[in-house]
Amino acid sequence: MLQSLYLKAIQKSLLYALCLLSLEVFAQTDSTIRLTINTKKIVGHVDKKIYGQLLEHIYHSINGGLWGELVTSRSFEPEGAKGGWYLEGDEIYNSGRVNRIWFNDSANTDYEVSVDVKWIPYFVGVPAPWSSGQSDMRILFRGKKGTGQDQVAEAYSLHINPALKPSVAIERNVIGSDGRYKWQTLTSAEQVPAKILSNAVWHNVKIRCEGSVLKVFMDGNALITYSSPEQVQAEGLTGLEVTKTTARFKNMSIRSLRGDRIWSGIPGALVPPPVGPNWQSYGAGKFKLSTEKPLNRNYSQYISASGKSETGIRQSPFDLKAGETYRGSVWARGDGKARVSVSLADAGKELARVSLGVPGSTWKEYKFGLKTPASATKGSLLIAVSGGAVYIDQASLMADSASRIGGFRPDLYQAVAELAPTNLRWPGGSFAAGYDWKWGIGPQSKRIRTPKSGWDDFEQNAFGTDEFLALCKRIGTEPIIVIPIGYDKPDSDRPQLIQSAVDWLEYCNGPASSKWGKVRAANGHPEPYNVKYWEIDNEMWELGVDKYGELLRQFVPALKKKDHSIKIIACGDFTEKGKNRDSVLFQTSAKYFDYISLHHYEGANGFATGPLRQAKKHADEERLIAASANPNIKLFISEWNGSGLDWRTGLYAGGMLNEFEKDPHVEMASAALFLRRTDASSWNNAFVNFDVNGWFAAPNYVITKLYRENYAPNRLELTGEQGGLNCIATQSADGLVTTVKAVNPGEKTVQVSVTLSNALAYLKPQLQLVAPGSLQAANTMQQPTAVNPVDASVTQNGNVFTFIMPPLSVGVFKVKSEGK
Repeated sequence: MLQSLYLKAIQKSLLYALCLLSLEVFAQTDSTIRLTINTKKIVGHVDKKIYGQLLEHIYHSINGGLWGELVTSRSFEPEGAKGGWYLEGDEIYNSGRVNRIWFNDSANTDYEVSVDVKWIPYFVGVPAPWSSGQSDMRILFRGKKGTGQDQVAEAYSLHINPALKPSVAIERNVIGSDGRYKWQTLTSAEQVPAKILSNAVWHNVKIRCEGSVLKVFMDGNALITYSSPEQVQAEGLTGLEVTKTTARFKNMSIRSLRGDRIWSGIPGALVPPPVGPNWQSYGAGKFKLSTEKPLNRNYSQYISASGKSETGIRQSPFDLKAGETYRGSVWARGDGKARVSVSLADAGKELARVSLGVPGSTWKEYKFGLKTPASATKGSLLIAVSGGAVYIDQASLMADSASRIGGFRPDLYQAVAELAPTNLRWPGGSFAAGYDWKWGIGPQSKRIRTPKSGWDDFEQNAFGTDEFLALCKRIGTEPIIVIPIGYDKPDSDRPQLIQSAVDWLEYCNGPASSKWGKVRAANGHPEPYNVKYWEIDNEMWELGVDKYGELLRQFVPALKKKDHSIKIIACGDFTEKGKNRDSVLFQTSAKYFDYISLHHYEGANGFATGPLRQAKKHADEERLIAASANPNIKLFISEWNGSGLDWRTGLYAGGMLNEFEKDPHVEMASAALFLRRTDASSWNNAFVNFDVNGWFAAPNYVITKLYRENYAPNRLELTGEQGGLNCIATQSADGLVTTVKAVNPGEKTVQVSVTLSNALAYLKPQLQLVAPGSLQAANTMQQPTAVNPVDASVTQNGNVFTFIMPPLSVGVFKVKSEGK
C-alpha cells in the first residue's frame, strides 16, 4: 500500500531534516539566489489538467495489471507466430511492417507453388505511392535460409505492389555494397490485367520452377516467363513476406512438376498448440484447441479424461491473500459424463475447491467462489476434469476486494488514486489505431480478444469504455478518448470508420433513447457520460499532415453534428526534412479543433535541458497558432517522459511540470508510461511499476504526486536571477497560500532566499525536498522509498524565507498567511 510506503519515509524524515539543518548552518553554499514574489500580481493561470496520464493498453498496464481479472488468455485463442502472423479459420494474415514466415523447407528446387492471396493497402509514408507508402508482398521460393530466424539467402521472390510500375516482378536477393541482402529485379510483367491488381479480392498465384525457367500465373493468366542464364544453387525454402501492408493467404500448396503433393496446409509455426496460451496441462488426458462451436471467437479448450483420474489445465502465478474470496466462472459444455471442478493451490497444495457439476451439450456459465485459508505469492488456478470430455471457454477469476472497488486490482488502484491524475487519455497512444470500441462493451463473456498482439500482450478487452469511464468517475478525473481514423485503411473504408466514431460518441453522450444510448443503458449506464474531450487518433506523422488534415475535416463535422459541445484534439508534431509542418494543419484546418497534441520523450541525460528545449518548441507552436484562423487553440502535451527509472526522471518531471505551469497555453498534459509490468520487453520508464505481488513508484511518480498535491491555480510574478534553478511561484485561489516549486538539476548546493511582497503575518513555512544525492538513485520492489519527499527546514525573518536546495534536488516551499 502506498500509504504504508510513505509512513516508512516519514520515519526517516526527522533524521533527514537534521542533516539539512546541519547543511544550512555549516555548509558553504556554492551560490545564493534571491527571489521576490509579488503576491498581489497574478500573471497567469495554471490549469490543473496538466497533471494527467496516458492510460494505454500496453505492457500489461490494464490487462494483467490495473484491471482485477486474474486469468490471462481466458478465451483460449492461440497467439500466432513471431512477426505478427495469425491463423483465422483456413486463412493466415499479417498486420504488416516487415515480416516473413516459412512454410516449406524441402530439398526440391523444381516444383510449383500455389497460394491464394488478398491484400489491403496500408497507409504509411510520405509521399505515398500505393495508399501512402511502400506496401509490398512477396512469395519467396527456391530459397536457402540464412542467419537469423527471418533472414534468407540465395532466394527468389515474386514481388507484388499494385502502386508500382511494374506491379509484378521476379526478384533475386543479392548482396549489396553494404554487405546486406537486397532485392534485385530480374524481370517483370509490363502488362497486368487491372482486375488482378484489385485489393480486398482473392487472387490465385502460381509459380512454376523448372530448371532455369521460372513461370508466373495469376488467376490463370500467364504473366511472366523468365529463363535464368545459369543454374542457381538454391534450395526449396518457400515462404511469404509482407511490408507495410495487410495481406491474407490461404490454400497454400507445393507440388512436384508431375502434380504430386510435396506440402500443403498452414505453416508449422501457426499450428495451434494443444493448450491455450498461458495455461499448462496436467494429468493423462487429451487436450486440443478446438474450432468446434466455440463460445467466443474461434477456439475453445477441449479436455478429455478417461476413467476417474483427474486431468486438467492450470494457470499461475496469482497473488492469493489469506481470508480473501475469489469469485469467477467457467463456461463449459460436455458429453454429459465429465465432472468439472475448480480449485486454488499453492505449490501443489490445494487451498480451496468447488465442484461445478456435469456440463451438458450446450454452453452454460458455471459460477463459483473460493475462499483461501492461506496466502500464496505464486498461487494457481486449476480446472479439473474427470470421467469424460468437455469444452472450456471464458474462464474468469477476480478477488472480492477488487470487485468492491469496481473491478480494479486494489494496490494498483490505490497507486492511481493517490497520484490523482486530472485527466486520463485512453485507449492510447498507438494502441488506439487498431482499437474497435465495440470489442469492449457488453457482457464480459461476449467480448472478443483483440485480434493482434502488441506490446507483449493480447488485450482481452475486459476493460472497455464503461470500465474506463467508471474509473474516471471514481477517482475524479477528466476522460479523454482517442478515436482511430484508420490510417492503415483505404479511403473506401472511411465512411464506416466515421460512423463508428460517431456511434462511440453517441454511446458515451447520447440520451438513453438514442440507438447507442439504448445499448449503453442496457449495459447498466442509463445516464450519459458526457465525455468532453475527443482526440482524432495519435502520432499521424507517417500519414502526413496533408492527408491527416483531410481526414480531420471529414471526421470532426460528423462528430460535432452528433454533439456540438465536445472539444476536439488534433495530432501535431508533423515534420518533413527537419521543418515544422504543423503550420499546414493550422492553415487548412484550424477551425476544426481546439487543442493540438504534442509529444516529448527525453533521453536520460536530458533531465535539465529537455524541459527548456520543449518550452522553446511550445513557444514556436504558439506563434503558429496566433497566426492561424483559430488563435484560441491550446496545447495538449499528450505524451511526455524521460528515459529510465532512476532519479533523472524525477528531475526531468519537475522541470517539465514547471514549464507547463509557466505556460498558459498548455492547458492539458498526460505523461506516459503510466503503468508497466516489470517483465515487459521495453519502455522501462513507467510511473507505476508492478509485478504479481506488488508495485513501486518511480521518481517521476514521486515528483508528479508532490506537485499535484501542491497545485495552486494562480501564477505569481517571480523576479530575481534563478541561476541554474528552475522555479515557479503560485498562489491558492483564496490568496492565502504561496508556493514555490524549485528544481536544482546542478551539482552545486544553492541557498534560496524568497521575499514575499506582503509584510503579513505568516504561519510556519513548509519545505518538502526530494534529494537522494545521486542521479542513479531509484526505487525498487525491495526499496520502494529510496526516492521520496522528506520535510526540510526553512528559516524565516519576517517576510523573507531562506532554505537550501541540495545538488540534484526538487523542492516545494509553501507558506500560508494568517489573512490579507
